[in-house]
Amino acid sequence: MPPPSSSHQRYGMQSFQARKFVMLTPDAWNYRLMEVTKVDSAETFRSLICYNLGISDANDIQISVTSPGQLEHKETLEDGFLMQLLQLADASANLKIFVRSPQSIAASAGHGTDFVNSPFLPMHDKLTAGRKPIDEATYAKLISADPGEGAASPAGRRLGAG
Repeated sequence: MPPPSSSHQRYGMQSFQARKFVMLTPDAWNYRLMEVTKVDSAETFRSLICYNLGISDANDIQISVTSPGQLEHKETLEDGFLMQLLQLADASANLKIFVRSPQSIAASAGHGTDFVNSPFLPMHDKLTAGRKPIDEATYAKLISADPGEGAASPAGRRLGAG
């Protein structure tokens, strides 16, 4: 059997480099897929992150490794470690990265933004922001209710009616 490279040459195919991806999140809730296959420097990596998340200044972002649902991010990665981190990137985007910017910090402090309507705020926080939290019995009813029985439906049925 000929080596794999000869079959590529025979059919006019170029050698294949596996694409690598990471998942970015500015809020630990919403993730964005970003290709990093050709990233060759920490500066390029930071710039690409900012471009993908709509952040204006790449110098002021803080980057941390994260996992789904993780809310605390204490360890910020320096540029020297970022390139080592990218070696963990793979085709399945198993590497997840939390990105904090001065813009996200200002938004969370409420400086001129409507944080409650932010698409980056988890639904639970939107429901309780500025109001008394929902009691446990009502919350349990809401999450366990069959959409046809008890929960509010698009047709306008009220909770408990059904």
